[in-house]
Amino acid sequence: MSPPERALRLRHVRILVVDDSTAVRSRLVAMFAEQEGVDSVAEASDGNAAIAQIDALRPDLVVLDLHLPKRSGLEVLSHYQYASRRPSFIVLTNEATGHHRRQSKLLGADHFFDKTVELDAMFALVAELVASSSPSDGHLPNV
Repeated sequence: MSPPERALRLRHVRILVVDDSTAVRSRLVAMFAEQEGVDSVAEASDGNAAIAQIDALRPDLVVLDLHLPKRSGLEVLSHYQYASRRPSFIVLTNEATGHHRRQSKLLGADHFFDKTVELDAMFALVAELVASSSPSDGHLPNV
């Protein structure tokens, strides 16, 4: 398939990056913005802003830190645990303990990555999710 044909098949994914670190948010936003198939990248710095942005922007994918001011990442996940229309969630955190991994999965996280050692793996997964989605999908595929 030629690059123009592939570009037509991409879904133009909307991503929300939620992290209290300005440096981390800026890096993630810049990396996602350069990725083919990503239509827009928004950001939030705390749990309350994350919920407001998710409700307003309806992103396809949320990259979520767990340690956030005002409302934790686990509380954000809990807020959408039983929602009929929810984005895919990737937890990207320095708090990559077994407990946090289990809690995140129980609350609906689709994927979980340790920010200090799995950043490249997270970017690879997002690229795979974007590339394997199609315009008719309602959600990103689970990979």
